[in-house]
Amino acid sequence: MEKHRIVQVGLGNRGETAIKCFLQLSDRVELVGVCELNEERLKKVSEKYEIEEKKRFKDVKQMLKSCRPDLFSFCTLPTIRLELIELASQYGVKGILFEKPMAASLEEAKKIIGLCRKKGLKAAVCHQHKYFQGFQRMKKI
Repeated sequence: MEKHRIVQVGLGNRGETAIKCFLQLSDRVELVGVCELNEERLKKVSEKYEIEEKKRFKDVKQMLKSCRPDLFSFCTLPTIRLELIELASQYGVKGILFEKPMAASLEEAKKIIGLCRKKGLKAAVCHQHKYFQGFQRMKKI
């Protein structure tokens, strides 16, 4: 089976969870880069998961240019998602994975959908919280 090259932007709690998943799926994906603006967090998470220094970045463009990933995962604030998706389309990324909400406004969401359609980008918006036990109990109430 062909492995897909994947990068992760944002190494907070959700970004770290994504990394754990990617490492567990090592027969399907290869984590080729991580990016985080907070240098301390970048070092801490990278060391925890034994991510080589050459795979650590503080600049998204530099990471995309260097790593040329198939898949681009990011856990960031909604206000910069459109910008990240535009970058993904410029660097030939095939698929993007990102958190909800998908955009900061309906207008931005429409732009994201239009860009994905135009560039043939596959997109998945993460909604995994609906499966957490706490959310399931809240739903029953």
